[in-house]
Amino acid sequence: MSLYPIPWQQLILKSFYLIKMLKKTAVLFFFTKKSVPLQRIAG
Repeated sequence: MSLYPIPWQQLILKSFYLIKMLKKTAVLFFFTKKSVPLQRIAG
């Protein structure tokens, strides 16, 4: 048992923020991966 109460709200907010960031990075990564071959064809 923990001696201090766990700040569930903070943990949930942090996890939501992390998920948002991961989604953003995944989308950016996906788009850069898709755009690289197009740039190669255009170049």
